[in-house]
Amino acid sequence: MIKHIVFFKIREEVDKEKHLNDIKIRLEDLNDKIDVIHHLEAGINLSQSPNASDIALYSEFQSNEDLNKYQKHPDHQEVVNYLKKIVTETRVVDYED
Repeated sequence: MIKHIVFFKIREEVDKEKHLNDIKIRLEDLNDKIDVIHHLEAGINLSQSPNASDIALYSEFQSNEDLNKYQKHPDHQEVVNYLKKIVTETRVVDYED
């Protein structure tokens, strides 16, 4: 099983509250659109730490091939393009369990 974890930091100049909920919905909607997703969830940060990210994505795939299909999928790319406009920092970790 491949675990794919992404942390996002939203730009300070945008309405974080509005965008965080929208990002969560857009990410979780991918569950119904991309069949290679084994599990996907998104969570909005509760920590007040200045080092914290604003939202996290946790997803699982059966193989690296499935992860690659997910990353290239048009619905995923649509979300990526949306995020590029409002995210200032992204951190990614992929590992095999």
